Amino acid sequence: MTRAVEPRTPTTSVRSVADRLADALPAGEVDDFDVSGLDRLGVPVISADHLGAGWPRAAAVGYGATVEQARTARPLG
Repeated sequence: MTRAVEPRTPTTSVRSVADRLADALPAGEVDDFDVSGLDRLGVPVISADHLGAGWPRAAAVGYGATVEQARTARPLG
């Protein structure tokens, strides 16, 4: 007998994870941009920053196998 196994947690796309991370930041300006062309490793690189009222500017760089994974790897805050 074969039965289907359901995942224990719902599957979420990398895109929605990156967007959720940005949405969780305090109000302010959130920018990220692909700087892969400036890097010599040959993998996607995203530079990100956040500027909120009353908060100092925070910046991070994320690397990943895809651009969306690099966006997710940016630990701002």
